[in-house]
Formats: sequence, C-alpha cells, structure tokens
Amino acid sequence: MIQDALLTFSSAQVITATADSTNIIDLSIARDLGLGGAHELYLQVSVGAVFATLTSLNVQFLGAPDNGSGAPGAYSLYAESGVIPVANLTAGAQLLRIPVPAVPAGYVLPRFYKLTYTVAGSNATTGNVTAFITPDRQANTAYAPGVTSFL
Repeated sequence: MIQDALLTFSSAQVITATADSTNIIDLSIARDLGLGGAHELYLQVSVGAVFATLTSLNVQFLGAPDNGSGAPGAYSLYAESGVIPVANLTAGAQLLRIPVPAVPAGYVLPRFYKLTYTVAGSNATTGNVTAFITPDRQANTAYAPGVTSFL
C-alpha cells in the first residue's frame, strides 16, 4: 500500500472531541477523484491507538469547491462510516476502507477534501486515527502487537 503525504488527512491524529482531519487535501483544481475504472483510488481510515470513554465515533468524507479566493467553500458529504461503537474502536480497526466515491450528479466538483470525526457521548481520553487516499486497496488484516502465531 502506498501512502503519500500530500494525500494524508490524519497521521496518528488524536481524537478527543469532534474535529476535522489535521489536513485538508487541496487538489489545486476542481476534479472528481472517484471516477473508478482501472485507476480507482481508495479512502483508508484506521485506528492507531484504542479509544476509551466515548460512546461512538462517526467518520465523514466531505468535499468543497473553491470559494473564489482559493479557500474551501461549503462542504458536501460524500460518504460516512456510520456510528461505530467504542467496542469496535480497537487498535488496527478499519473505520472506512472504500473506493473514493464519485461526485453525485448535480454537485459542484470539489477542489478540497477533508474528514470530520464526530464523537458521541463523553469526549475520548485516548485514541488516534490515520487516514489517507491511496491507489492500493488495503486488504491485509491488522493484528494486535505481540501476536506471534495463531497455531
């Protein structure tokens, strides 16, 4: 799997309360990254450190056009994880592992992409997320540290 710094939303970003990703991806021109075909791109969001004390987490993938001055305009929702209970927010858990969605008909092509992490219940005391766009589908299974054999 290839991880490019320019296509990274979060790198071990600590999530304690509802927040946007550390980075906003600027495509420099408006375009649709979700065209699919032979060159499909994937959104990969995974847990680095286990979450505690919150009730659940929801990850949203959003895009925005240029507002005319080189900054993001209003963001539109393209995909989301749905509510993920804290019991599933363990180290290595895959929160979103999907092809980058195409821009829906009638939407303006985005220049900017970001993620929003929505915390429900109490704020988290621990937990972090890594998220990026990659040309390779993440298909391996992550195991907890220290696992040496399943035999």
